[in-house]
Amino acid sequence: DSAGTINANAGTLKLSGGGTSSGNVSIGNGAKLQIANADYGFSGGAISNATAGGTGKLELQSNTTTFSGATSGDAEIAVTGGGAIFSGTHTGTGKLTLSGTGTVGGAGTATVGSLDWSGGSLNGKLTSKGNSTLSGSGLSLGGELALGDGTTPGTTSWNGGQINAGTAAKITNSANQTFSAAADGLIANAGTASFKNDGTFTKSAGNAGSATDIQARFDSAGTINANAGTLKLSGGGTSSGNVNVAGGAKLQLANASYTFSAGTLGGAGDVEVAGGTTTFAGATSGVSFEVSGGTAAFSGSSGGNHFKVSGGTANIGGTHTGTGKLTLAAGTLGGTGSA
Repeated sequence: DSAGTINANAGTLKLSGGGTSSGNVSIGNGAKLQIANADYGFSGGAISNATAGGTGKLELQSNTTTFSGATSGDAEIAVTGGGAIFSGTHTGTGKLTLSGTGTVGGAGTATVGSLDWSGGSLNGKLTSKGNSTLSGSGLSLGGELALGDGTTPGTTSWNGGQINAGTAAKITNSANQTFSAAADGLIANAGTASFKNDGTFTKSAGNAGSATDIQARFDSAGTINANAGTLKLSGGGTSSGNVNVAGGAKLQLANASYTFSAGTLGGAGDVEVAGGTTTFAGATSGVSFEVSGGTAAFSGSSGGNHFKVSGGTANIGGTHTGTGKLTLAAGTLGGTGSA
């Protein structure tokens, strides 16, 4: 138990018998403070590098480490096993690494400078202010993950794989943040999971025959860029910002209701309605539309290139002006507007 200062200046200091710390912790460059084999609690103080910009690390290997009260610091917190429970308010500027079988949870809040998440479970309320990396195929999200604080610029790189979003899981891509889906992947939805985009969401790479499939509800007041492959929104939602679909890329809507309420939907790529009901109330231009299932409702003045109905129903409620050909292969083309 420590009410004073802990200095881990070099090598590894391993605390394997449990205890508490209410004072400051200083970790030298390249040094490590390791918690294992028994529960430990930090009830206050700063967990910091001994030198500015250092590479000190607090490593949680097993059991439960609780951060209560007000804690802070710029040292990396690496959760490789066991649990990091934030029951108070942690305001840090260092990196949080979550890997292996580690768990981050608690009823409090944690703010970190950056995030590297390659394994384990995130069940608490976490804000990563800067750059974040999401990788691996077994990530489990049961809590709330805020990427950015609304003012700090940063980029999140998601390298594909699967994120299993629990019943009330939430992801927020904040203003001034770019979320880049750099490979095909899946955000699975076990209940009412949601993804809120206030910044820029970019699908930057993908392979033919597969997709980045977001089964969580996807609400966007920011910008959506489908630059490559297929971006599939299958959990419903709304978009009030601009949407760009590049040539050779596809934006696919399926399985649930989606509404483009404002902003511009444009580009030289393809937009496919494959299921559910999709309402286009904002301006559209350039893109080619295909309705292969469900219902596509065009309620305003819209435009585009080719327009194909191969299944489902396309309802023109306003005026649609296309520059390409109209193909009616199956399904229904109706409505009270004109095309």
